[in-house]
Amino acid sequence: MEEHKRNIKVSHNTYRVHMVMYVLVILFLLHVTWVSKGIIRYLGAGLLTFYSIMLIAEELVAVHDYEKKIRKPICFFLYHFMHLIAAVILFFFGANNFSSAFGSIFMLIYAMESIYYIDFDDVFKRVKMYCAIIVLFLVAVCAWAFLRPGNGVAEQFQIITASLALSCLIVFCGEMLTIFWNYFDYKLLEKNRKLEMETKANKSLKENQEKLSKVNELLSMQKVQLQMANKRINNAHNEMVVQNEVARVISTSLDLELMIEQTCQLLKNNMELDYVGILLEPEEESGFAIESRASRTISYRTTKGDTFALKVWKNIQAGVYDNILDIDATLVENQGRENRTIRHLGSLVSVPLKQDGKRIGNLIIGKEEKGAFTHSSEFYETIGGQISVGITNALLYQKMENMAIRDGLTGIYNRRYLTEMLNAKISESNRKKTPVSLALFDIDKFKMVNDTYGHPFGDKVIQYVAQLLEKTANKNGGMAGRYGGEEFVIAFPGKGIKETFLLVERVHAEIKSTPLLYGKEEVQIRVSAGIASYPETCSKADDILNRADWAMYHSKKNGRDQITIDNEMISSKM
Repeated sequence: MEEHKRNIKVSHNTYRVHMVMYVLVILFLLHVTWVSKGIIRYLGAGLLTFYSIMLIAEELVAVHDYEKKIRKPICFFLYHFMHLIAAVILFFFGANNFSSAFGSIFMLIYAMESIYYIDFDDVFKRVKMYCAIIVLFLVAVCAWAFLRPGNGVAEQFQIITASLALSCLIVFCGEMLTIFWNYFDYKLLEKNRKLEMETKANKSLKENQEKLSKVNELLSMQKVQLQMANKRINNAHNEMVVQNEVARVISTSLDLELMIEQTCQLLKNNMELDYVGILLEPEEESGFAIESRASRTISYRTTKGDTFALKVWKNIQAGVYDNILDIDATLVENQGRENRTIRHLGSLVSVPLKQDGKRIGNLIIGKEEKGAFTHSSEFYETIGGQISVGITNALLYQKMENMAIRDGLTGIYNRRYLTEMLNAKISESNRKKTPVSLALFDIDKFKMVNDTYGHPFGDKVIQYVAQLLEKTANKNGGMAGRYGGEEFVIAFPGKGIKETFLLVERVHAEIKSTPLLYGKEEVQIRVSAGIASYPETCSKADDILNRADWAMYHSKKNGRDQITIDNEMISSKM
């Protein structure tokens, strides 16, 4: 199909050449027809008419798609055949003169044009074209040579010889055109093949590049996924390490304060936190008033400085963050909203610490940037559970320890532990030659109180006196204990007789001025006290408890509701 199209194609360049040739021939024929006579004149007029028709026909064809009009084989054949006939007639129109040369040139041009439009690779078609042109040409030549009047043998031979030469020239030019055409066609084909191969190679390269790009994109996504997975694994590993370390701290330490401090330090260092705090609510004990927020305790670690931590602590004591702390579920805040986090912390986790289903405190975790705890709340809930267990164990241990060293009714030291502590302080005072003073209290007429108001009220009186003594001892660096029954001891290492007397007098006055209610009745409570001090009132530290007991006995013997300071006169009577 492609060969057929090439064979019948006439380009616009060919059309332009034809126009020039037609104009030249028409001008030439006009001249010949004008000056000639007889048959030559009529033949010239016929050729003039033919070329004029061809000129008009090609002009019309060119205007209405030159190529399509001659695409059919029959049109192709007639088109070229008429051109060859016209060239042959023109060749013989004026033999042996300028018209013969003119016709030869046209004959050669039209022959080459006809050969050009056949398939150069098909030798059979090429030979047929040669034969058709030569036979047509030779027949015309022979007819002209032998039939034209006045042609002698020499002229006939000359015409035939020139015709054969022109035929050979046509074949030679056709073959040269074929050779050149095949050569350039081969080069063009080779170039096209190279171009096609390069195009295929480029296409293949582009496809490979696209595949490589997709592979790189996939690898990049897998790299990101691996990095995220690795980060999750590292986080999980860190969390496991922290959980193990917290478990170790909890299992090896029954000291509540030490356990909480070590846990805060572990979380801050290993989880890269800006704030870690463990808040404990005040413990409620039966028989005492519930303490306020100010008695909350907290251990913390922070990267934002002590000023920030102190401000947070004051706000916690003032109840500023109660909406965060007083909830029974874990609070996770990643947006830094003011009513759901601590100021200057963009992300916060508050985990309630529970004991027997009751909140006993909070684990508070914070970071400065926002969105820090999108995947970590479960971990901190687990840590909160561990801390709750640790606090429960530590409190249970403290409770058991307190049961061994404290009086069950009053919560102050019992006699056994008090005696141990006093002996230790007295030995220390002997070594360092420092003073130590103590006072022995006894509730006056306590048996009558029990008999009159009952033992529960009597227990309330004992608890009340014990509470005042404990508070005074804690404020002034002393210790208080229940010595037995309604008797109490308060000791002040490092204090002399005067300082001790003032403190004892203050307690005595407060008891005396504060009646206890039994229903609507006010019951007045009175106590007797005796004070002894080493080395001011006794020369031997080991005798200080006995000397205080003697002074207290002196107060009860001499009217009760009074304070007696140990002296030699009292001891000489005992």
